[in-house]
Parts: sequence; structure tokens; C-alpha cells
Amino acid sequence: WQRGSSNYDIYGAEIAVLPSLQLLSPAGGEMILAGEELEIAWAVEDGVIEQVQIEFSPGNAQNWQLIEAAAAGDLPYRWTTPYIHSPDCRIRVSNAAYPASVRTGFAAFDAQWLACGNPFDPLCVPSGEE
Repeated sequence: WQRGSSNYDIYGAEIAVLPSLQLLSPAGGEMILAGEELEIAWAVEDGVIEQVQIEFSPGNAQNWQLIEAAAAGDLPYRWTTPYIHSPDCRIRVSNAAYPASVRTGFAAFDAQWLACGNPFDPLCVPSGEE
């Protein structure tokens, strides 16, 4: 590039490319019951990530709540969903070393609570289906 009357050359510079994440589970579109254990799984592309940050949004990515600040980067994470009812829940997984990185994975799902207390009771139905 040129600046004023002098030329500056850049060569031999190492440009870091951050690995990206693809969320595998949830894949998006699922209906998940409140209080249910959910497996959050991801794939790392273009490198290795030692630890991931996992976040949850109950309202269409408007506000994010931290689930885990530093989960192992290569293992699925098991999480018990909160007792809420929202059709616009989201999970976001990002590199814990660079959580603001745009190279994240996220998926939307529908969280349903039960209309009665015992989820094994055949008369129980997800809320909204009574």
C-alpha cells in the first residue's frame, strides 16, 4: 500500500484465522420440554477450540444468559432446560477465548412447559395443546 511518498510492503506476516463453530444439536425447530436434558453438540471447523462458551436466549436472541463459560471444546454438553415457555429460544456456542467472535453457531427451538406436574402422566400435554 502507499502512504505519502513512501511505499510500505507487508510480507511474511501471519494472519490468524479463527476456527468457526457449527451447532449440530439442537439443530433448530425442535420442541423441547422444560426441565428436559438437552445435548448441545457442535463441530469445530478450520482449527481447534480448547473451550467454548454456551449461552441461552429465551426470547429470539434479544438477551443471552450464560450456561457455561468454559466447556470442553471437543465434547457435547448436557444441559437441563429451564422452566419457561417460549417459541423463540436459542442456543449459541462460541469460542471461549473470543466470545464476541462472529464465528459462532446457534439454533432456535421451541421450549414448552407441561400443563400438569407429572411428565410421565399420559394425560399431561405440552402447554398450548390443552
